[in-house]
Amino acid sequence: MTMTIDAQVEQRRQERRAAAKARATHAITRAHRGTEDDNGRGIQHGFTVTTLDGTPTDFVPVHQRVAYTEEVAALRAHGYDPLGFGYVQRP
Repeated sequence: MTMTIDAQVEQRRQERRAAAKARATHAITRAHRGTEDDNGRGIQHGFTVTTLDGTPTDFVPVHQRVAYTEEVAALRAHGYDPLGFGYVQRP
């Protein structure tokens, strides 16, 4: 019995996700945090970086509405190599 195209696509996606997770040193999630300066309170958007067991280690600020290439550049500027599927590697 052959797999449907949707099943093949999903299987390949799961394989790529597993490969990214196997190489990853950290996970990232889109987040924001409150900030306070002389002008009052604000919100800073970006990525929360955690170890694979969930311990927060870093925050990488990016604009709320930013292109994917700018997200990648911001992560790389902080020393992270994006692997996809919410995973990054830090050499």
